[in-house]
Parts: sequence; C-alpha cells; structure tokens
Amino acid sequence: MEKTRAKYMISQKSPKLLSLLLDNIRVNKTYTVSDIASKLDDIGVLQVRDRISLNELIDVLSSFDILDRADGKSFILNEVGSDLKSIYLRDRGLFFEIYHIIKYYAFDLNNCEYAFLPFKSYQMLCRLLYNGSKKNNKQIADEIDSYISNTYNVIGSFSDACITRGLLWLYELYPSIVNADQKGVFRRDRVISQAFLYNIYLYYKYKNIQIRDPLFIDNVTKIDICTPLFLSEDNFLEMLDTVCNKYPNHIDKKYNISGTYIILKTDISFRELK
Repeated sequence: MEKTRAKYMISQKSPKLLSLLLDNIRVNKTYTVSDIASKLDDIGVLQVRDRISLNELIDVLSSFDILDRADGKSFILNEVGSDLKSIYLRDRGLFFEIYHIIKYYAFDLNNCEYAFLPFKSYQMLCRLLYNGSKKNNKQIADEIDSYISNTYNVIGSFSDACITRGLLWLYELYPSIVNADQKGVFRRDRVISQAFLYNIYLYYKYKNIQIRDPLFIDNVTKIDICTPLFLSEDNFLEMLDTVCNKYPNHIDKKYNISGTYIILKTDISFRELK
C-alpha cells in the first residue's frame, strides 16, 4: 500500500514563543498573527522564523481549545485559555507540566488523526527517555521515524533536530528531569500535585474510562501514569496518597480483593488546578 505523506516532525515552536504569546494576549480580545508579530518585533524579541511558528502555535492552541479562531486570520483567548494563563502567571512550573501532559496525550485524544502525529513523536520521545534509552539523538530520531512511518503508513521526515526541540519542552518541567550536565534525563521522586491529578484525568480519557468508574492499578497502569510525569514507579503510591489527601473531592484511593484502585470523582478543569 502506498504511504501517505504526513508531517510528524516535532515543531520549532518553543516554550519561549509560547510564553511571549501568553504575555501579550488577554481574554476575549481579538488578535491577528500580524498584531502579535508586530508587537514582538517592536520590543525586539521576534526571530526570523517566529512569524511562521506563531501561526503554527496558534493553530495548536486552537486545537487544544485554549484559543478560538474567530476567522481564518484572527483568534481569541477564551475562558479556558484564560484559566490556563492564570496558572502560567502564578506558577510557571505547573503551567509547563500541564502543557506537556496535554501534548503527551494529544494524538490519542484526537482520534489519532494524522494532523496530530507530531504529538505522537513527542510521546514516543518521552517514553524512550523515561525507559532510559542510551541511544544518541540520531539513533532515537531514527527509531521514532521508523516507528511512525511503518505504524501509520506515512512518509515524512524526522531528524535529530526534532529531539533537541522536544527536549526544550522537557527542560521546562519542574521539579527538573535534567541531569546536572544536561546530557540526559532522570525519573523524579515527586511531581506537582496538580500535574499528577491532571495526568490521571487525561489518562481516564485516554483509556475511555468514565468518571467515577474504577481505575485498577496494576504494574502496566502504574508505568503508564508515571511515564508522562517522569515519576519513579517506586514513588507512585506515595504521590497518589499525597494527591488523594489534598484533593479528596476529586480523587480517592480504594482497595478490594484485586488490589488498589483509583476513583476519579470529577472532571478536572484548569480552573480547579489554579
């Protein structure tokens, strides 16, 4: 069967560009890409490729329901986006944890559409790093390229530059996952409670589990939940207890003859994470 041409590179959009965009928009005001580009140009922070990346970033944020596209050229920061921006202004570390988790699940939660394949590449990068891959960037890139191309029957390009772009987002996570020499990542013994809770929420959606239905914690599920958080499996139950104690109205841990299970009691919005 002939392969479909598709884009699955990790984009040049950067955490810095996302921060610049959020710093310069407010809720329910209409903007165009030119408006933002001109403003950034005036303060001397617009790079050569940023105009293209800005448009791509706005498309991504629209697909995440953070921005509303008013028409083909303009956009609005909606109420959901305003709640997320409030997190950004109050706690940058939590913001980038949440944004990372959204990116991690984006392909699966959007019906595995080809338009979201770059997020599948990002997810694969996270999984390889979590599992302690000793390969260099080019070898990791080749593995991701081969997997995406063969699994989804697409043809595109993926290089070691994509790994560098992906790492830019991972380096924003707090507590840090970066080794002192910045040549690798490691598993964390704790994460921000709100990030853990939001990860559970998206995992429920990913697994198509209804709110208030049980999520049984076997070894596979534990690894699945820990991976996007770069959380050590040995610290999972301790972190779960912390979150259940902090958010008893949202999540509970229970036991039966089969073992430990989680009950997520409510949907989790950005407003509840502030």
